[in-house]
Amino acid sequence: MIEGESGIGKSKLVMHLLASHGYEKATGQNAPAKPFYYLPVSMQLEDKQRLLLKAFHEGAVVIIDEINSSPMMESLLNTLLMGKTPDGQRPDKPGFLVIGTQNPPTANSRRKPSTALARRLTTLELPPYPAQEMQAILRHEGINLPCAHALVELHQEETQKAAQVKMAAEKKPSFRKLIDLAKRIVKTHLKGRDESQEEVAKKRPADEHPAVKLSWQTNFFRFRPSNNKAPKNDPEFNPLSEGLAY
Repeated sequence: MIEGESGIGKSKLVMHLLASHGYEKATGQNAPAKPFYYLPVSMQLEDKQRLLLKAFHEGAVVIIDEINSSPMMESLLNTLLMGKTPDGQRPDKPGFLVIGTQNPPTANSRRKPSTALARRLTTLELPPYPAQEMQAILRHEGINLPCAHALVELHQEETQKAAQVKMAAEKKPSFRKLIDLAKRIVKTHLKGRDESQEEVAKKRPADEHPAVKLSWQTNFFRFRPSNNKAPKNDPEFNPLSEGLAY
């Protein structure tokens, strides 16, 4: 079980790790020698159960995304992890492995596994990204360095405030929300990247998020794919002085 906050890339980490060991994602069109199946949280319960049984007999790896946000199929999982199907069949091929990802059980609508299932799982906790890594990811999304620094600083401040007031889990800042905001900022500035400063200043952004509007007004977040430094004429200010307002 891989546990960590929303949006830090738990499932992608597992997929990349499996790929580095020669595993391939199995679909209806391919049958790799070392398969793994991915069960997204949106998949219907019946489809999940069917794929679990299929993977069990193939000796495949199964990634169950956000395993504690939907019915956990504990009875079926417990049986399969003991090496047999509900009707007592042994696998056609050994190697069956379940890797679940989840947000902490304290998050909204998240369930704790039963004692029986918890004993059959090893839980690894992924800590939040440090500031330097968050900035690097935002830069990869198209945000320049000064902007990334401002976004991360405000994200950390609001995360601390949320913890102090014991904010409801669904309203807390998360790295996924920060990434979504970065994409919105880049998207609104991509539309005007080939226009002059004067032309950009005359326009009103369609996105009404406070950070997006401020970035547009000051041009501080202007998309610069080959330049990680703010231009000399950019004013020194905190572009998110009113907070991220997720």
